[in-house]
Amino acid sequence: MAINYTLKKSYMKAGGSDGKYYPKAVTLQRVTMEQIEREIEHNCSAKISDVRLVLTELNEVIARHLKDGCRIDLGSLGILHPTIQGSCVDSPEDFSPRTHINKVTYTLKPRYRRQPTDGPGKVRLVSDLLEGCQLKRMDE
Repeated sequence: MAINYTLKKSYMKAGGSDGKYYPKAVTLQRVTMEQIEREIEHNCSAKISDVRLVLTELNEVIARHLKDGCRIDLGSLGILHPTIQGSCVDSPEDFSPRTHINKVTYTLKPRYRRQPTDGPGKVRLVSDLLEGCQLKRMDE
């Protein structure tokens, strides 16, 4: 298997990339939590009910730590941390969390390794989970 990609034309004026092409990953299918549970059950001695229990509890524990403002190190998955986005105000006194914070979410920051590329002195960052993956251009 491979990660499929296609080339898309850029229309961004900033940075001199207008009219140039960039790679974009293409996902061909979606994997559900139920499929993951069945795969884990098949790969080890745990029953699907045990797998579901652990994954549900993992979700609840992660949610609790995120709500406490913690960074969560998930090993090779990366680090989860809470993030907020909001509107700018002229002064700190003008700021109201109920009015000016418009998004509360989390971000997963993957762990990366540097890999050499064909260009002189250039490197590619590859997530630990995707190390050794194959890349396949879809329009070839």
